[in-house]
Amino acid sequence: MCASFHGEHLKISELTKPSYFQSSWFRIVALEFSSKSRMGSPKFTPKSPSTEKAQQNRDLGDDLILVVEDDPDTRMLLSFLLSRRGYQVLEAENGRRALEKLEIQKPRLVLTDLQMAVMNGIELVENIRASAGLQSLPVIVMTAYASQLCEKAMELGANDFIQKPIEVETLLQKIEHLLGKT
Repeated sequence: MCASFHGEHLKISELTKPSYFQSSWFRIVALEFSSKSRMGSPKFTPKSPSTEKAQQNRDLGDDLILVVEDDPDTRMLLSFLLSRRGYQVLEAENGRRALEKLEIQKPRLVLTDLQMAVMNGIELVENIRASAGLQSLPVIVMTAYASQLCEKAMELGANDFIQKPIEVETLLQKIEHLLGKT
């Protein structure tokens, strides 16, 4: 089963673990198949987001990632993908909300968009690096725009960047590297 996202493909291959994702662009539902289905057709049971979320909470690892993205569909997709890989995910819609969340919770990594209203990703990186308790927090910046913005973010202390459209495996490799898992 595949779905397109910014020209990339999201592939869910484990039909034994039902999955659900919906946005204004696409919907992904992995189906449960039963050999007892009538006429040999697949029996399916779409899982609601709340049911899937409850299951994910039971299976999560200890790594908390803060996803900062103003586009709700992109934020939801990133959260979904990271959760499926065993990460706990905390979400913020802009840099200001991210800083508020960083006062309460301590993620192991921040994944932030650069172009956001209220407080953009560059300002967020500056604030993180200026905060005594957060200076060593790994930050990956994402952008669909010029690499000059990524260069600026890297100069200010971001650890890595990824260009949109995001290649999922590349993003996961960067996260694992910064978390010391590779």
